[in-house]
Amino acid sequence: MASSRGLPEVSTSRLTREECLTHLTAVLRSDDAAPLAARDVRLAWSAYLELVVEPAGWKAVLVPSPDTAELLNTETGRRGSLVVEVVDVTCDSLEAEVEIITGAPELEGKLATVPVDELYPLKDQEILSLNMTPTVVALDLIRFFYKNLWMPWDEDSECSDWVSEHLDNRLGLHFSLVGGSGDQATAIRLDELVARAELNRTALMELEDMASVAEESVAAEGGELSMSYQMLGRMYELHQDQDSIRREAEMLENPTLRLAVEAKTTSSRKKSRKDVTAGVLLVWSGGSLSALSILIKTLEAEFEASVPVSTYPDLQHAVDCSVAGDSIVLARPGQHQMRSLGGLTSGGRIMSRGCPEASVTLIPGDTENIFLGLEKGTLELSDVRIDCKNVHIGLMVHSGELLMNNVPLLGGSTTILVGSGAKLKMTNSKVTDAGIGVEISPGAIGCVENSVLDRNRVGLSVGDSGKLSIRSSYVGKNEEYGVVVQCSKKCEAEGVWSGEQGVAKAAVKGVILEASEIGANGIGDVAILELERGEGLQSPSVDRRGHLARRFSTPMSGKSVTQGPESRDSPILPSLSRVLTYQD
Repeated sequence: MASSRGLPEVSTSRLTREECLTHLTAVLRSDDAAPLAARDVRLAWSAYLELVVEPAGWKAVLVPSPDTAELLNTETGRRGSLVVEVVDVTCDSLEAEVEIITGAPELEGKLATVPVDELYPLKDQEILSLNMTPTVVALDLIRFFYKNLWMPWDEDSECSDWVSEHLDNRLGLHFSLVGGSGDQATAIRLDELVARAELNRTALMELEDMASVAEESVAAEGGELSMSYQMLGRMYELHQDQDSIRREAEMLENPTLRLAVEAKTTSSRKKSRKDVTAGVLLVWSGGSLSALSILIKTLEAEFEASVPVSTYPDLQHAVDCSVAGDSIVLARPGQHQMRSLGGLTSGGRIMSRGCPEASVTLIPGDTENIFLGLEKGTLELSDVRIDCKNVHIGLMVHSGELLMNNVPLLGGSTTILVGSGAKLKMTNSKVTDAGIGVEISPGAIGCVENSVLDRNRVGLSVGDSGKLSIRSSYVGKNEEYGVVVQCSKKCEAEGVWSGEQGVAKAAVKGVILEASEIGANGIGDVAILELERGEGLQSPSVDRRGHLARRFSTPMSGKSVTQGPESRDSPILPSLSRVLTYQD
């Protein structure tokens, strides 16, 4: 049927978090700033659309939802897009009556009533007197609101002031989700709850439809309705799950309550550990007896037989229970989320055992500043991948020593920052896609062996009087410099060099490269730069790859209707929230 090929350019608006907050507050608050109950949110949108949207005469691209596509007998989404002219906007039901112009010959000239969220106004309108900017902003806002901020449980909520209780918090979580920073872990979890709630609602609607059909059939036959215990039980389970989802979501979106719950959970976990002797904390989610036997033999060969062992279902649980000197062993492939080092801030070990190579990844929870920080002692990381994307500092060594073996690290404004007086030893590891791969502060000591630092902005940065030894390693293909040596005082050695000349210049400043390859760096391989005290090398924000998780749309509009059967509410297609042009 219709294709998105050759569709005209559409208008849309790009709003920052602050702009969204300002616009949405204006939409959802009356002139006297009276609280808006959840049940009245839809009415507020109706009033807003009636105030600002052009009532008729403008053209748009209709991007049909599955329900609209079914009614029009076309494809869903961009492949089924149609060019339409708006005949009338029915603000009360958040719908528009449109005439189909092009896109499907068999539909041209027909009228249809569709949700307003499926309309994208054309950039070039035939009627030049139309003021389309308010209409474009209004449609973008209502799409954004019902796709990202309005939750399935809000329809039945008794909240008396929806704006004060939810708007700012949900906006923050949404932008954390898209930006992949801040409270991203909470935002991801909330998005998962929304998906589950939508699935539950669909299942409940199907069960209620079945019960309705059965009731009509029994009434026609004059019998007695009898629902099966299985159906009643399933409906009860779904309603209970919906209540559970709502309670957890309310906790997640309230920052104060969320932190309080996390603190209480951490405290109770610490208290539950009776033996505080340093031991092995095994993160294992179960498996076969043979796999367990192999794992035990591996651990027996590495640890003394008398070492106490405790098992935990996930990494964060183990971290919450940890004490200095513990060894956390990850025996399950996949991603392991953590918010901090817990007791291991004073030293310990984190490693993977019994898992395929590079199959265990540590990812940050709710943080955008420092992912993992070592306060004192010795921390050893081995045989794990660490994803530092979207955090400013991946690993911060305030004091003590960080030992790393076979640890690939990805991203971060600064992936590893070694504080003054602290030490780093990195072997068989790799740092890539970072702002600064490794930064050695003044007075700190670093040793990099058999490792790779490539495709960063700066591979390594060494502060004045810092010491760094690089052996049998590769430092190359970095956007600006391979190695930067910082000078806080005026020095005649300032400059940028390549190859062996750069290696010689670095050695004079305490940066030794032995049996290593350095080259193909954007500006230069080695740079000695004079920086003002406290200035440092500022790493720009790294590319924030958001967790663009799918989000079901809330039933914000009425039903898409032509002269045909009723349909269910229209989902807003998340992939089209920022469409600017259509490709031929």
